[in-house]
Amino acid sequence: MRFILKFAWKDLLRSSRDPLVFLIWIGIPLGIGLLLNLAFAGGGGTAPTVELLLVDEDQSLIGDLFEEVAGHERAKLFQIETVSRADGMERIGRGDGSALLILPAGLTRAVFRMEAAELELFTNPSQRVLPRIAEEALLAFVDLVFYSQRAFSERMSGFAETARLSEGALSQEELDAFSEEVAECAALLEEMFFPPLIELAATEPEPAVDEAEEPKGPSFMELMFPGFLLMALCFMAEGLSTDLWRERDGGTLARMISTPGGALPLVTGKLASGFFLMLAVSLASALIGASTYQLGLAVTLLFALFPPLAGVTFLAGFFLLQVHTSSQKAGNLLGSLLLFPLLMAGGSFFPIEVLPGWLATIGRLTPNGWVLGHLKSVAFYDASPATLILPALVLAILAGILTKWILLRLPRFIGS
Repeated sequence: MRFILKFAWKDLLRSSRDPLVFLIWIGIPLGIGLLLNLAFAGGGGTAPTVELLLVDEDQSLIGDLFEEVAGHERAKLFQIETVSRADGMERIGRGDGSALLILPAGLTRAVFRMEAAELELFTNPSQRVLPRIAEEALLAFVDLVFYSQRAFSERMSGFAETARLSEGALSQEELDAFSEEVAECAALLEEMFFPPLIELAATEPEPAVDEAEEPKGPSFMELMFPGFLLMALCFMAEGLSTDLWRERDGGTLARMISTPGGALPLVTGKLASGFFLMLAVSLASALIGASTYQLGLAVTLLFALFPPLAGVTFLAGFFLLQVHTSSQKAGNLLGSLLLFPLLMAGGSFFPIEVLPGWLATIGRLTPNGWVLGHLKSVAFYDASPATLILPALVLAILAGILTKWILLRLPRFIGS
């Protein structure tokens, strides 16, 4: 036991002299997590607003109608500010606003007389999306006016002959008559295009369910949190496994095999140092998870202790892979080829819960997917912490079997 601790301390000191590699192992999952958090974090930000500068030189019905439609509370994308032509041109020229719309004088008269009218829209070249929204909204408004002309041509022509359009407004009697005709047309269209397809029956509503009583499942990022942690430990296991080549090339393995105790203290010391390093990462991650996702004390301790045990088992598996390869380069290549598919299928890049059925089944059968399933069942699905005792025993036994296999293979590894 004393020799095991000495070898573990020696490897911990060696790892402390190369902190950059240690940070890379942790930084890759952290970076992926931040990117996914930005991609899937809900709509907590403010909605974009189209700052539309409006020059209404007509000062009549069409301008008022446009402001009413675009400035409606349901069209929350638009913030309309009425300005003069000179002020509007100067402001849009310096990039103040998303777009400038100019409604020319005589627009209402032209609309009611079915004559051509030219609207001017100037967009801010420093913006891409918001000016495009303003352009599409203006095109939709033009279509609305066009189809209104076709639907109410007779009434609008009559208004053009009798109303004082040049003075800016219709009389109340004319507006009432126009409203009645619009209502009649809408009723006709409703009968033609919207016949009743279903019958409604009045029933007593069920009692409302208190949302506070409904258990809420874990969010996407909560499901990803254990996967990120296990990803970091898998990267550490794959990276630490190459240390066997350093011991081999330095002659340490050959000397240890010739001693009565054999290479067991060296290999178990490396597993022990890997456990302590992974324990530090898991403990820091558990504290972050406890503060971010309000994990309880028991769950926080499980996140700190159970993943390092799985990580040590993965480290033993990568050790076994290394002693079966002919060179360190080949070992690194095979380790990467094995690692990334396991991370992809096992729930570290995407939660197993959101994968298709057949792929989720495969993911749960992978070693890391199996570990994640047990960890999530306790963290998020109210399983008892005692259910992790059996998986922990399985991992410990598997680590012991892999260690024995490594020791049997070491003589050939040293002589290769």
